[in-house]
Amino acid sequence: MSFFNAEGEPPFRLPLSLEMLSPVAQAAATAELRALITNTASKTRAEMGFGWHATYMPEPSASQLSRWVRDAASRHLLLPVPKEGISNSILLDPKAEAALRFLRAVAKSRLKDRGREVAVDMSADIAVVDQLVLAGASNLASVYLYGSLLGESWLRACGYGRPLDPHAYALDVLALGLPEAVLMECERRADQALR
Repeated sequence: MSFFNAEGEPPFRLPLSLEMLSPVAQAAATAELRALITNTASKTRAEMGFGWHATYMPEPSASQLSRWVRDAASRHLLLPVPKEGISNSILLDPKAEAALRFLRAVAKSRLKDRGREVAVDMSADIAVVDQLVLAGASNLASVYLYGSLLGESWLRACGYGRPLDPHAYALDVLALGLPEAVLMECERRADQALR
């Protein structure tokens, strides 16, 4: 079972309806995602034999990450995950965001070990969304996660790195669509540069 259809598209169109973007819907989806991500990361930790810790570090390359995952598994170490922007994600919880970054790292490493290049994180993000759908994520929670993860991947593919305000950017992706959200992020960066 996959969140995506046979053509690899999500089962919704952006932008979302105002009803799906209401504060009540956002709070429900965020709470569900936090619990589901934490539980899924705990199960993955038990399966892999190692956990994670958030630390200040640059984003590792796919091959570097793959080595770190193998080292953590063989020596039962904690896998470092980047701490940058961890408190300002769509999850609104640094611990859940660290757990999500652990799931992404494991997914990216698994893809790399299978010979798939994941220079842009979309393949790993799709794998994480699918993993959470299999774990029972509702459609609304999956849509929010999709907007956050894949929206950020698009921004990185455009050469911008992480969004200045990941929560606002994820909501822009859902409310406006990807191209407009990238433009809004460019405007935020221009405004910040002028200050």
